[in-house]
Amino acid sequence: MPCIVSGPVRAINGAILPGTTVVVERRGVYGQDGAMVLPARQGAIVGADGTLSVELYPGPYIGLVRLGRELWEFRLSVPEAASAALADCLDQMPVLTPLLVVQTREAAAAATGAAQL
Repeated sequence: MPCIVSGPVRAINGAILPGTTVVVERRGVYGQDGAMVLPARQGAIVGADGTLSVELYPGPYIGLVRLGRELWEFRLSVPEAASAALADCLDQMPVLTPLLVVQTREAAAAATGAAQL
């Protein structure tokens, strides 16, 4: 069952981006609903009000947006639901601060030490 994913698409300065083409691509082959689902690519255009609405099957996707000469890539995970907010489907990337890197290294060293006991 497809899910209608919709929500606003804006530039970093808050400007809406009507007419912008967003391409979403499901890569790889997946088993779903007892069948093999092949990769698919689908385009959608941001509406005059700045809202994108696209019907997608559940699973992981790569999205591409071209703004001028820049090509932006994002990842989204579509749930098994009738509809979902675009912002809720975006896979958020963690911000790697220097403190987080230090904490990660310390946790890895502690785990390695515990595993050697």
